[in-house]
Amino acid sequence: MKLLCSLFFACAFFLFQPLFAQAPKTIPAFTFDEVYQSGKFHSDKLPKTGYIVLDFYDPGCGHCQKMGAGIAQNLQKLKNVSFYFISMNDKPYVDGFINMHAKALKGAANVKFCSTPVHSLLKNLAPVIILHCMFMMLRRKP
Repeated sequence: MKLLCSLFFACAFFLFQPLFAQAPKTIPAFTFDEVYQSGKFHSDKLPKTGYIVLDFYDPGCGHCQKMGAGIAQNLQKLKNVSFYFISMNDKPYVDGFINMHAKALKGAANVKFCSTPVHSLLKNLAPVIILHCMFMMLRRKP
């Protein structure tokens, strides 16, 4: 089974490598609503150094739930990574996602939850992203 999984990931890497080679060097300007603080989160508030993960997720998606749980379990190992979870759902759905799958993420210094309507997401970030349960990772120079 491990061999089969390894082969799958190796094939996927080589098949999708051209997509990764075309990843944007910068992210377009955006504005999202903050879920646990009042106000807006603007792209100019992103850290200038370190790793940044923008996780576009759906609280009801099984894959997204597993990814959130995995990040929560490894949060201590990922201290140098800033996570931004962006959903098109309201706060009660985000609360359910956190309470059921990723409790360690709430209140973590390197994690922020944001929301946005679908039309705003597509307007601000298309053609960079139009995928469900997807994340974008950027690295800023130290």
